[in-house]
Amino acid sequence: MTISTIMNDIFGKVHNGTPISVSKDEGIPALVRLEMLINLYFPELYNNYQDLVSAKDKFGEMYAEVLSKDFSDNGILLSVSSLLI
Repeated sequence: MTISTIMNDIFGKVHNGTPISVSKDEGIPALVRLEMLINLYFPELYNNYQDLVSAKDKFGEMYAEVLSKDFSDNGILLSVSSLLI
């Protein structure tokens, strides 16, 4: 599942009330594979990898909030500060 697919699902839920489709990915998760490769070949990039993981975690929290919220009877207001990482 790509970020654009996730964002399209979120916008569909917010604007149309369309249920978000959840799919099961198989194989090694991309971030696990990336961490293995960084540890093996580019250990000097590990701090940058941790920044990426932090951004992913923040996105996951926001994604979970959108999944559980009902937007059908009210508008949505997004503040730019809440989207900054």
